[in-house]
Amino acid sequence: MIDEFRKSIFRVECGNEQGTCFLIAKGVALTVFHAVRDSELNKPIILNNEENIDIVASLSLLTCNECKSLDIAILDVPELCCSLPIINLHTCNDSLSGKKWSSRGYISAKGNDGLDIHENETTIISSYYNDLSLDRPKHDIDLNISAKWDSYNGMSGSPLFIDNSACGIINQETQQGYVAKELCALSFNKISKLLHKKGIIINNYDIKKIDIHFDDSATQSYKHIAVDDIRSLRDKLRSVCKEIRDARVQHYGRRAVNSNIELSKYPDAQVNAFKYRIFEACQEKLLELVEQGLNQELGLTEIREILSQFVDVSYNVIYERSTDYAYPIKNRDSIENTILSLIDECYLSFDEEGIYE
Repeated sequence: MIDEFRKSIFRVECGNEQGTCFLIAKGVALTVFHAVRDSELNKPIILNNEENIDIVASLSLLTCNECKSLDIAILDVPELCCSLPIINLHTCNDSLSGKKWSSRGYISAKGNDGLDIHENETTIISSYYNDLSLDRPKHDIDLNISAKWDSYNGMSGSPLFIDNSACGIINQETQQGYVAKELCALSFNKISKLLHKKGIIINNYDIKKIDIHFDDSATQSYKHIAVDDIRSLRDKLRSVCKEIRDARVQHYGRRAVNSNIELSKYPDAQVNAFKYRIFEACQEKLLELVEQGLNQELGLTEIREILSQFVDVSYNVIYERSTDYAYPIKNRDSIENTILSLIDECYLSFDEEGIYE
């Protein structure tokens, strides 16, 4: 899909702003308004890609105030009334969460070189909202990314491809710690009537419902766990095992960090559900161990045995529930790393203090 429409996707520059646009009809392109707002100050709109250089566009009269409020801009590009392929627009149903997506755009970090985002295990739609809201006035889709780049600035205006159809327009990114966390998009569902009035046709497209869903109840439960035990992984290990070596503590700490790195590729909703199911399984096992008379002082062999039991019960829960729900990872080594991460994040321990009321 990306290769088919590569020639029809352009870098757009206007004043100090940059973004992406794509052809939706002969001589007509779609982009985000914030990328071309300086055109209202008489700044030129210039389009470039691998095939066409310095194409002049203008803000179409079809770009009404309602379009601007949704951060949408329609461009007149008379120079492109040619044989370039047109990207047809489609509406979609609400079965988007968990679907894979792809796109092509022009991020600032790559200059004039376009960035292809192909479907893979990390390009997952993490959320689709039926309605816009005060908190989300301009987007209804959250897109998980692998965070290969610290910023995807310039990607705004790129087409959102789902199941080989263009179903939305990417319009912003969300960041955490100055690093891109997710991209956001506006589905054509929300602007179909608006574009229809302008003579731009949007087709209906029935995206097939996926069979495996996110474990939404676990996602919500994870957010409401009250953290009472503020000890770190190091503190929890040393409080029960005086003989443990610094090298062993550091080894476990690295594994906890590796878990966070591994899970950062996946949607937050999926990760939180995964962590909650592991937390619940380990809580039950820890309670059982305490009821059986868990010693306050443990040797390294006993620490390893407790971890092994935590892994066993967690693996069984994730494996069984995977028949109905999608979890990011399922191998025992990664599950153990996640358990160590949960211990470090104050959700579990090797003693009774780790039991949450």
